[in-house]
Amino acid sequence: MVIPSLPIVTLHRSDSSGDTFIFSSFLSAADPNGWGANIGYGTSISFPAIPNALGENGNGGMVSGCQATAGCIAYIGVSYLSKTQATGLGEAELVNASGNAELPTEASISAESQELAASTPANETLSMIFDKAPGGYPIVNYEYGSFPPKEPDATRRGREGVPVLGDRPVQGSSPTFLNQVNFQPLPTEVADLSDKQIASITN
Repeated sequence: MVIPSLPIVTLHRSDSSGDTFIFSSFLSAADPNGWGANIGYGTSISFPAIPNALGENGNGGMVSGCQATAGCIAYIGVSYLSKTQATGLGEAELVNASGNAELPTEASISAESQELAASTPANETLSMIFDKAPGGYPIVNYEYGSFPPKEPDATRRGREGVPVLGDRPVQGSSPTFLNQVNFQPLPTEVADLSDKQIASITN
C-alpha cells in the first residue's frame, strides 16, 4: 500500500470509552518511557496537543470523521471493521512485544487470547495488551458483563439474571453471534472460569 503524501491528522475519542482505555494502554506499554510516563492510559486522557487534531464521539463518529478527513489516523473498535471497510478506510499493522507487525485478524486475535488463557485468574481480570505471543495482535480484551455477586431481587436473579448469564459463554461462542462484530470466542479455560463466576452469584 502506498501512503499518500499528506499531513497527518489524528482523531481521538472525545467521550469516555473502553476503546480509548485499551488503545492508550497499548501506547503506554509499547512506549513506557514516553507515552507511558507522560500521558498514561484511561477511558479519558489528555491527548497531546497536536495541530489539527480532532475529537469525535463514539466509534461512529470516528468512522465518519476519518472518512471526511484526508490524512487521518484513528483508533476504532473492531466491531466497526465492516463499516470502516465500507468507507474505504485502511487498517494499520501494530507491532507486538515480540516485534512482529500484525493486523487484527481472527488468527492474530485468537493467538493473543490463547497465549494468555492459562494465566487468566479466577476473576478473569488481566491485561491482554502488548503480549509476547509471536503472532498475536497487541490490543485484545475480554468483553465483560457486570452483575453483583449477591443479587437480592429474586425476579432479576431468576428471570433476567443468572440463567441468562449462564447461557452467555455458550451462546456467545456461536459464530452467528460473534461474526457480526468480529469478535472471537473465549478460550475454553476462560469460558469455564466464566461459568464458575456465574454459578457463584447468590441471593
